[in-house]
Amino acid sequence: MDRVFRAIGSQLFESFIKPISKVPANANGCASLREARFRIPMAWAFLKRVLGVLPLALLLGAPGKSHAAEPGIAGTASLIPGLGQALNGDHLEGGAWLATVVGGMLHFNPNVRQAAFDLWMYNMYDAYRDAGAKDTTKYNVYQNYLATFNPLNIIDPIGASLVGVQAIGVHRRGRGGYQVTAPRNPILVPVSMGFVGLGEEALFRGFLFPGFSHLTGSRWAGAITSSALFSAAHMIDGTAASRSFLVLGSRFLAGMLFCWQTHRNAYDLRKSIFAHAWFDVLAIWDEQHVFPRVNAPSVLPSSSAPSAWKPSALGLKMTLPF
Repeated sequence: MDRVFRAIGSQLFESFIKPISKVPANANGCASLREARFRIPMAWAFLKRVLGVLPLALLLGAPGKSHAAEPGIAGTASLIPGLGQALNGDHLEGGAWLATVVGGMLHFNPNVRQAAFDLWMYNMYDAYRDAGAKDTTKYNVYQNYLATFNPLNIIDPIGASLVGVQAIGVHRRGRGGYQVTAPRNPILVPVSMGFVGLGEEALFRGFLFPGFSHLTGSRWAGAITSSALFSAAHMIDGTAASRSFLVLGSRFLAGMLFCWQTHRNAYDLRKSIFAHAWFDVLAIWDEQHVFPRVNAPSVLPSSSAPSAWKPSALGLKMTLPF
């Protein structure tokens, strides 16, 4: 760690401080003043970037785990970011989680705040896993996040079915019902939804599903409880559609499918993260008119033909013609 800080200090000195000291001044000292005005903001911008990346860099090289806390206690304690890691004896990693989540939530960009919220959910799974919980894997936050961009993760019967159903439906859906923070640029949507898949799968399938399973002694109880919480958590978007019985039920069913997928993959979350992220990506791209609209033929008169589909986060809303 000492080498890291020395390298940062050396880079700051060589790039910004040293050049300022070597700028020749004219009779009025104007040249050095202009150079200083140019260099100092650059140094500050560089320092902010370093401080912004450093917490996540520390997570990648976190110290060894001491298993000081019970897994369930460690995971629950990380409702306060990093507290569970601190209870595990990983004080440096706990501080990194705290700085990353709080710093991101205070950021002016709503997409950064959304990513920080998703990392807050992931940090509970991280503390639970590192406390020695069963039914977890040792893939770190980077490996799990990058699973979103590995196309081989589509090779899974449950994940492929969920993404396939979403892909087939996007051409025929009405728009205007998806409530989530996402970039306006469609190219950046997978980057943002990767964090959504990472956080929600880590919390609900990585922490709550095995946690309640061991607490109750039944995987069915764990799956039902975590899926019910998953469905209820999506009510916070405040729309009437999110509170309808059909949408809540479809999200509960999606949660059960993700639990099944997680169990089939020996609690490796990467394929679940991939499927979850791309399910949401396709829905948002449909909202952004990335896909051409195709009107499905209807047996009803055109004046009474309903809008058959409405995009919703991991749920389908249908208007029945009676």
